[in-house]
Amino acid sequence: MEVVGIGLWPEDLQGSVQSVVVASLVSPEFERRYAGEIGSWTGSSMVRLDGGTTAVADLTDAVRKLAGPDVDVHVITAEADNVTTIQAAIDTLAIAVLVLGGVALLASLVVVGQGISRSQAGASEDLRTLRALGLTRSERASALVLPTAVAIVVGITAGALLSVAASPLLPIGIARRAEPTPGVYLDSLVLFGGSGALAAAFVAVSALLAIRAVRGTALVGHSRVPGSRLSSAIARWGASPSLVIGTRFALDAGPTPNRSPVRAAVVAGVVAIAGVLAVAVVATSVSTLADHPDRWGWTWSSLADVYVDSAVESLVADDRIDAVAKLTYASVDVSGEQTQGYAIDHVRGSVEFRYLTGRAPLNSEEVALGQRVLDALDLEVGDEVRFLAADETPVQLRIVGAVIAPMVDSTDPGRGAALTSDGLDLVRRSGGSQQLLLRYRGGVDVETFESELTERLGLEFPVYARADPPGSVVNLTRARGVIASVAVALGLLGLLGVVHSIAVSARKRRADIATLRALGMVRAQLRRTVIWQALTIGVAGLLVGVPLGLVVGRGAWRLMVGDMGLFAAPAQPWIVLVILVPATLAVLVLIAQPTSWRVSRSDATRPQLHE
Repeated sequence: MEVVGIGLWPEDLQGSVQSVVVASLVSPEFERRYAGEIGSWTGSSMVRLDGGTTAVADLTDAVRKLAGPDVDVHVITAEADNVTTIQAAIDTLAIAVLVLGGVALLASLVVVGQGISRSQAGASEDLRTLRALGLTRSERASALVLPTAVAIVVGITAGALLSVAASPLLPIGIARRAEPTPGVYLDSLVLFGGSGALAAAFVAVSALLAIRAVRGTALVGHSRVPGSRLSSAIARWGASPSLVIGTRFALDAGPTPNRSPVRAAVVAGVVAIAGVLAVAVVATSVSTLADHPDRWGWTWSSLADVYVDSAVESLVADDRIDAVAKLTYASVDVSGEQTQGYAIDHVRGSVEFRYLTGRAPLNSEEVALGQRVLDALDLEVGDEVRFLAADETPVQLRIVGAVIAPMVDSTDPGRGAALTSDGLDLVRRSGGSQQLLLRYRGGVDVETFESELTERLGLEFPVYARADPPGSVVNLTRARGVIASVAVALGLLGLLGVVHSIAVSARKRRADIATLRALGMVRAQLRRTVIWQALTIGVAGLLVGVPLGLVVGRGAWRLMVGDMGLFAAPAQPWIVLVILVPATLAVLVLIAQPTSWRVSRSDATRPQLHE
């Protein structure tokens, strides 16, 4: 046979081993010629309804009436079988990009704000001249804003064009595999609306800074230098002059004509630390979720392919096995929702499903539903729900919990129903299947042990007998590179902000530094002053950024996975927390070194006289 194309099956986007399809698309003529000789052939009908999913129920009733009571008719909608889980994975990735992009936008506002502030601060002498010439406040503010606005428009226009040019690199992850026409893409609403919103935001920042600069302009002299209560307290405690002055330089902007961008520096540090830590919370939570099978419903060690009665007695007697149970599953109809119903019969020990809320059903009148089923039907624990039995008889059951459905004949842990064995027999709509659930004791060599069970008892352990994360989790793990890239970008933005602040402060405070040197401060003390300035900014950023980052990261994680139907409590990035504090301070000391040496040796430390 000649290969004439490579296709993409819906199951290929699920991300789970259980959903892998090994199949080929052949012509009707091939089927007519080789059916029964080559391949496995089953009959099914695929339809596209004019009324969409709203017409599924009517179609189902009509087909079942035509087929008669002795024929099992199972209707699967594209949304329920594939589209819902694939779209959920894409939505999760989109939310992650939006959240991280929002943090990056905030950081860019800080960095651009610093640049605008520096530009407008350099025009302070011009402002005093313009005021002396009689220009009003609004006219002076306009004189500051207009050049900045032109630069903003040019920059955003260039950025918009660059985004269009870079569009072939997107989308990423599962969305890229699903995109049928990758290439240059232009979304007019996002491009023009987003560019306009960004321009408005940056111009607003420029206007606010201009108004502040105009209000602070004086014809002669300097404004009073605000005192720093922290540096004053440190001085009273007997700290060294370098520490006291470095703290003051970090927290006090200085006289009006030569104000330093200290607030912007602290904000940049807070945003960078909070952003990096928020990303760390998300990344750690992804790893924790993927590495703990019980969080997505796998509470046993292995799932044998079939239930073999003759093997149960031998398994129960084996000391290497901690628990043996029989899992029964069959299709069920929950208020029109087609899903799988599950029941566990314990043979030895205890194997239970994992529940998000509530408890396990105790009798045939109770059921626990997957979170996505509850959301789709707008139900909660304590409500009653209607099942439709095989003979079309309605059965009312009370919901007692939200279950994480096992990954058996399903790729979505948020969809399923846990019942007792009697309850499943009451509402099942198909013959169903049975499999063995095994939980091994600690220290067992799983591969060797299962090979022995296969040879001795005839059990089979295929690829889906192992814990395999659902596609939604797998697709999240594939986004780790993007998450790490954003963390690096945020860290670099924060460092640039601090470097900018220290460099500008050194220029703005030349007179202060010259005075300190004239009063006897030696070069080593001047260097330590700059280093203490950088460390103060870092400590302030850590004190605010760490709790803020944890809160933002936890909120972002819950937003990303809140509808997956998994146990997805956010994880604490303890390793990052332990490393972040000393690493931040060490990096700040390193980046402060060039400025500290320049301050201690440059002629700029000499007092400058003006006519």
